[in-house]
Amino acid sequence: MSRAFEIWRSLNEIGLWKIKLGRLEEMDEDLAKQVEKLFEEMLERGFSLFRGRLRYECSCLHEAELRAFEELADTLRNVLCAKKEGFVKSMAEIIDEKMNQKGVRVLERELEFFLESFLEKHKKTIDELLKSCSSFKNFKNIASTLLWSVDEWWILYAPREAYIDVFLSIISSLEEAKIGWWSEIISRREYYYSKNELPILVYVPSSLSPDHVAEIGGLVKKAVSELGIEKNAYSQTDLLKDVQNLRHYMYICCS
Repeated sequence: MSRAFEIWRSLNEIGLWKIKLGRLEEMDEDLAKQVEKLFEEMLERGFSLFRGRLRYECSCLHEAELRAFEELADTLRNVLCAKKEGFVKSMAEIIDEKMNQKGVRVLERELEFFLESFLEKHKKTIDELLKSCSSFKNFKNIASTLLWSVDEWWILYAPREAYIDVFLSIISSLEEAKIGWWSEIISRREYYYSKNELPILVYVPSSLSPDHVAEIGGLVKKAVSELGIEKNAYSQTDLLKDVQNLRHYMYICCS
């Protein structure tokens, strides 16, 4: 089944799909038709299986990505081309201000480490941006390479019995606001029997688009609260993974 969805992702330019299962000993013809219909509906609605997770791709993904990129480019230009003192300090001040305005708590040490790691990882690109301040077109072309350059996501742990309801509520809120990208839940059966709470991941394109990141976090938190569940959402990134003496997240949408 996972292989089928891997093939689909590589051929997603095709607009109309028809799923046909091969012969399976444990599946009669009627059941096979039902499974084929289910797969087709999942594909049509933006669902796929990815690395042991059920992934939903919002229909507004490209529109939302453009909005996030515009903010990313503006934020970088305000910091780099205004010759403000210190990339990390200036960027942290902008992010902290925008996050606080939307009620998102910022963990200063974790954010500073993230920005320092980001600068080290993309120093060549940042230097190219500094040289391109006189041409906004060139600046934006270079800045576009930083979108999705680091894996970042909001994560929330939902009670097992409400897991699917919470997931559907979140993706519905993101679709309505036209700001969502990918959202994922665990699809492996063994987790449903061994865990009381299960993770929901909602991906974001870049923490250098703080308004968008904060808005997504707020929508995730609101969607959960409307179901009567009070849980914090945490913003995580690969750059904080396995770092000693630091938490693995840098923003919190609190209950």
